[in-house]
Amino acid sequence: MKFWIPLCSIAFICACQAPVDSPNQESTPLTTLILLRHAEQDASQGEDPPLSEIGQQRADQLARMLGTAEIDALYATPYRRTMATAQPLAEALGKTIQSYDPDQDLRETATHFLEKHPGQTLLVVGHSSTVPGLVNALIGENRYESLAKSAFGDLFVVTKGDSSQVAVTLVKMP
Repeated sequence: MKFWIPLCSIAFICACQAPVDSPNQESTPLTTLILLRHAEQDASQGEDPPLSEIGQQRADQLARMLGTAEIDALYATPYRRTMATAQPLAEALGKTIQSYDPDQDLRETATHFLEKHPGQTLLVVGHSSTVPGLVNALIGENRYESLAKSAFGDLFVVTKGDSSQVAVTLVKMP
């Protein structure tokens, strides 16, 4: 239950997404990306660990809270902990998790998300370095540093239209 309020905020932000009208140009669809680090992992399980029990609870809570949000696509890096974080939500939405390469240039990855999904809402699960790196690529500045190794609760909601229309909401979860 402790994840409920921050995740309801995310669902509300996604539900309020609308095009931005400019007097001299057609409306620009806003694309919303919800970026988060994978849930807690069982570090005793080697290089590609599964989620710990607490991590699985966090992933299940994410699915309960965002299961009614209009999320169009889910992305995760090809590791057990990232895929397992997105899996309960993917099942709730009846969607497949698409994989992205965390070693690819993050600016290219961000551009790919925006070009492939204009006007849509995406969930992107990554790592302590890739999540802030993707946020920085989306906003066009170096504002966020790698997350602490013990930080699993930060969610970044990036809403982006054209290059001048960008907003970041940081939701800190317990």
